[in-house]
Parts: sequence; C-alpha cells; structure tokens
Amino acid sequence: MKQTEIIDVLIPSFRDLAYVYECIAHLQASSICSDLNVVVLNNDNKIHQNDFKIEQGDLRSLIIIDIGYNSGYGYALNKGISLTNSNYIFVCNSDVFVDKTYLEKLINFFKDKEEVGQITGKILRYDFRKHKKTDIIDTTGLVMYRNRRVVDRGAGEVDKGQFFDGDVFGISGAATLIKRHALSTICIDGEYYDENMFMYKEDVDLSWRLLLAGWKSYYFKDAIAYHCRTSTGLEDKPYLTNITSFIDNESRKKEYVKIQSMKNQWLLLIKNEQAQNAIIDGIFIVFREGLVLIHNLIFSPKLSFISIKMFYFQLSSTLKKRRLIQSKSKLSANEFRRLLS
Repeated sequence: MKQTEIIDVLIPSFRDLAYVYECIAHLQASSICSDLNVVVLNNDNKIHQNDFKIEQGDLRSLIIIDIGYNSGYGYALNKGISLTNSNYIFVCNSDVFVDKTYLEKLINFFKDKEEVGQITGKILRYDFRKHKKTDIIDTTGLVMYRNRRVVDRGAGEVDKGQFFDGDVFGISGAATLIKRHALSTICIDGEYYDENMFMYKEDVDLSWRLLLAGWKSYYFKDAIAYHCRTSTGLEDKPYLTNITSFIDNESRKKEYVKIQSMKNQWLLLIKNEQAQNAIIDGIFIVFREGLVLIHNLIFSPKLSFISIKMFYFQLSSTLKKRRLIQSKSKLSANEFRRLLS
C-alpha cells in the first residue's frame, strides 16, 4: 500500500553543493518521493538560492532557504522545523544518501509505535571519491558508557547483520526520522535543538532529552542509507589502551571542532545528568572529562581557554534549561542506567 504520510526533509547545508545534489538525487529516487517536502537550509552566505541548480522532480516540494550566515546546525534545523508542519521530520545530513526504500520502511514501522520518538536505519559508509557503497557500518544508533562517552554503535565494523531491531540510547543526527509531537515535548523557548551548541553533539543532547521526556529511540535494520563520513575518531576504542591513537586523532581535529566538542560535552552533562546518576558514576565521568581537558590544555591551550570561556558565558542559560528538563523528566535514574553500555 502506498504510504500517505507526509515527511518534511530538512537538510542543513554549508559549502557542500556536490553532496546536496547527490543527497537530493537519492531522495528523488525514493519510493515515497511524492510524499517528501525537502527543505535545504543554506548556512553559506557566499551562495544563494539561485546557485542551487536542482530540479524538484517528483518530490512533493523542494525549497531552498537562505539563512544568510553560518548560523550553526541547531539554528538551521530549528528554523526548518518552525517553517514546516508535517507530523514527521527527517533530519538528513547533506552527505547522507538514502536507499530507495529507506524512508518508506521507517515510516511504515514508526507511525504506529506511540512510544518511539525517533528512529534510524542501518547507516553504512559511502566512498564519495569513488562513488561507491561499502559494507562498513557508520552507525546503528548511539551508545553511552558510564563515563558518558558516546559512540556510534558498530562504527568501523563490517556489516554482518550483527545488530538487531530494538531500542538504543540515541540516534546519530545524520539520518533520523522524528515525530514532530516528540520534538514539541522537549522544546525550550522555541528551540528544539540547543542553539548554544552551534554544532557537534547536538544529536546526543536531543536523544538524551527525548529519553528524559519519556520517548524511545529505535534502530530498524532493514532500512539502509549511506554516509560519506570524513572523520572516524577512535570509534568505540577505549582512550587508555589507545593513547597514541587518541592523541593522533585529537591532533587531526579542526580547531572549531575541538572548541565545540569540549564545550558541548559539558553543556549536555550540565543539562541532562540526573543527580542520582551523577553521584553513582561521578568518578567515571570526572576521570574521562579530566583526561580530555588535561590533554587539550597541554596540546591546545589557546583553544581550551576559548572553550572554557564560551562554556562560562553559556552556563547560566544552560542551568535554566536544566531546571526545565529535570522538572519534566519521566525517566527514573534506574531506567536511565539500564540503557548504559
């Protein structure tokens, strides 16, 4: 039966036209393309709507929105959410290419699961230079450890069908289908995504807040998409037993990535960590954060102080958000702990 649910597809874009064209070409080939309202959120002030040479094709609609400056990932998505009104929102990185039935399979499974707030399929890696699909897993959902480190489950592994349908802690922001109603329950002052975060780890924050609000995140293995991930980090390897790799990985990160990643990790902990669990896992959390901070202070002192300064100026608004989030929490500390790996 043809799917009649309308999906708003939001694609944040910043100096990535080649990816955007390929991304939309795959959406146009989707089995439910006529049910897709595609919105490209252009964060690049050097190009404008007319520079996007894209035909609507069989899509329900295709709109390019010029934001006018690099507003950040969260702001762009918030704008897209506020300008659309369908019950389902597909957040899609420009370098994600969906399989023909990806969205059809997700929406058919998803729409009758009242407790599920967001869902993802199996995301495999794509070699954009060779225009070639791979069988290497990019993500099958997010995993959180006791020290509050979060990784993409299965990242870097060969796909052998080793991950099955089921609940996950969270979902990578690369290709997630979300219920608008679920987003409305975590909205704070018009923000669904936390704009203080600008970019990086906003998907972890969103997933955590959805959990606290009583929503589940779900992985559905039969839906396939591909991601042109440009950096892989340590994946799920422990820091202490891979110190050389950790230092090498940190040295290759761009400056703005280091600043935002460190700051945003603290912001999401301040906002979302439940007091009981902070006490229970405090030693693991402090050790991990201390290790990362000491490394950055030694090897990137200037960037570390910039990150600390930004965190300080955003702390007051973050504490306000924390009070709202925790006051509405429907998830017990024990229930949360059962989701940790």
